[in-house]
Amino acid sequence: MRRGEWLTGKELMGRWKMQDFELLECVKYRLKPYSPTYKRPFEIPPFDPVFDRIIHDLLKPKPEQFNPNLDLKVNHIGNLLPHLSVCLFRRKDVEEFEKKSRLESANKDKEKLRPSQEAKIKCREVAKKLWKKYPSMTIADMVNEQKMLDVSKRPNGDLYENKTVRTWIRDLCPNRSPGRRPIK
Repeated sequence: MRRGEWLTGKELMGRWKMQDFELLECVKYRLKPYSPTYKRPFEIPPFDPVFDRIIHDLLKPKPEQFNPNLDLKVNHIGNLLPHLSVCLFRRKDVEEFEKKSRLESANKDKEKLRPSQEAKIKCREVAKKLWKKYPSMTIADMVNEQKMLDVSKRPNGDLYENKTVRTWIRDLCPNRSPGRRPIK
């Protein structure tokens, strides 16, 4: 098996920025840990919240009774907790679990916005501020406002088209009545 197929519990806790007890919750909800020696899944009894609480409170599972390098059968999921950092997890199982549970790897970069998306956000912020101050300003005046021109630049320094900026901000205009504005 190739090296990248497996993740250790320690790597997984670092990837998701979580502690061992949080990883144990993921195991309870069908993330499968594998034996580091045999690379076969542990036999874990089905999770029952009421029974699990009773067992945990009354029996206080003893970690020393379980050796992840020798045993494949786990009598109680709590016995796995001290050994989670050395357990193995299949990379494809982890990625599937991330999709289902919407967990994101801490190693992934935050989703970066394209320059046009950043410019749109900035233009909308400027438009909100200016229309709050000057509610009678038209969309055309707003598009040609100096502050708007400063933030509506492409990475190469060119300005976005007036039509583009107009579509970005037109829903923010407080007075969108059609036609020309009355002469004051």
